[in-house]
Amino acid sequence: APGPVAPGTSVVITCPTAGATIYYTVDGTDPRLSGGDVNAASVVSGVSGMRVMVSENMGLQIRALR
Repeated sequence: APGPVAPGTSVVITCPTAGATIYYTVDGTDPRLSGGDVNAASVVSGVSGMRVMVSENMGLQIRALR
């Protein structure tokens, strides 16, 4: 769910869509560029259930694309 979380919180990234690849950024930018291309700043995780530790001033944005 969107919204602020405290630094040190472990966020679990999941996606129920089979075959989707999870992309995320930690600088607040969208992992998907306009036009549908993947942002070069994105981290790629094909693993649903991956954990990301939130740090101070972190803007986590997540997309799952298939």
